[in-house]
Amino acid sequence: MFSETLMDRMDLLRPYSNPAQPNSATILLVGADGLGQEHLVEALHKVHVTFNLNVHVANKLPLLEEGEKTRHCISLIVFLVDLTNPYSMTSVQDSLPYVAPDFFVGKVFFLITGVKLEKDCAVSHASVINLARTCHSECICADLQNEGSVRLAAERLVKILKIVGGLIPGLSSTCLCRPMLSVTDRLSFCEMSKEDSMNEQS
Repeated sequence: MFSETLMDRMDLLRPYSNPAQPNSATILLVGADGLGQEHLVEALHKVHVTFNLNVHVANKLPLLEEGEKTRHCISLIVFLVDLTNPYSMTSVQDSLPYVAPDFFVGKVFFLITGVKLEKDCAVSHASVINLARTCHSECICADLQNEGSVRLAAERLVKILKIVGGLIPGLSSTCLCRPMLSVTDRLSFCEMSKEDSMNEQS
């Protein structure tokens, strides 16, 4: 996935390439037009948080170089894949080489939308799962046209963002990479770890 030529490129997206702001975390949503990103962005901003939540949206990578100096430090990348749109999968596959390997330690997730009967899908669910596994990443499913589903996805992503953004003492993105655990189990593990840490401090 990562050729030496691409690894040397200046447009490779690297974690902490920009200085991190105190009590802030930034999520980057990458996906083709028409996925319902605007619904997810709106839902993310509605989630109650006690930190500065920044949301960036891009159709594909690499990001425009002229915005590099003013861009927030990206904590989490979420690739959006619409199973009904073959270009959506192609766009994500073309974007992956522009993400530095350091990000693939709990800082990259795939959000699958457009989930319908397999015969109605232009992209198979299994192919996205396999791509995510190749990247050592996890998948989340959500209907971005359904308000309740979008809200739940936004809440889950904010929980993940708090962890990978270093906003929960004692936890890091590596706890989301524990083998044989689902995303929900990993979040539960992280929450239990946080409670144990607080109990130890008291």
